[in-house]
Amino acid sequence: MPEIEIKRGYEVLPDNNVRFGIRVINNSEFLIVDVDVILDYSESLFKLDGNTIQNLGYINPTVPRTAEFILKPLGCIHREEIAATVRYKDHTGKRHTLEMRPKEVHCVCPFLKGKPMNRGEFLELSESGHTAEAGLDFQGVDAARLTSFLVQTCKSRHYKVDEYAIEDGTKSLNV
Repeated sequence: MPEIEIKRGYEVLPDNNVRFGIRVINNSEFLIVDVDVILDYSESLFKLDGNTIQNLGYINPTVPRTAEFILKPLGCIHREEIAATVRYKDHTGKRHTLEMRPKEVHCVCPFLKGKPMNRGEFLELSESGHTAEAGLDFQGVDAARLTSFLVQTCKSRHYKVDEYAIEDGTKSLNV
């Protein structure tokens, strides 16, 4: 186990902001001081709420401390890597620098908002709107994997209006 360990993770908040956490764990037998976490992210894809550098102060042995950053996506985010650097001084005053392994972040388009409606409202809207034939090729993808993808993509962003079976036993879902 390394003397200083870095763990990272994120969650997409209800307002579509991304909370990115970087935990620094001191596994050594000594205090470390002047611990800085420096976030490395794409400014063309995110707006940071706060500073790119967070000072965690000192970290006692076996005690974790976490730097938390709030990032506002400026568009759809897919497979974007966020990295960081951790700097600290050991018990002798020697400066150390560690690179955090980048974390891949995904966030569906923050500009899509769900609107609750019943079947009648949905049909009226779909009949009065612009019609387009477009689609995605899911050839070779089984139903369970496709369902999982759709649930994760649409979770808390769309509302189920209606579901019904078609002649061949497949289901149609209006969202």
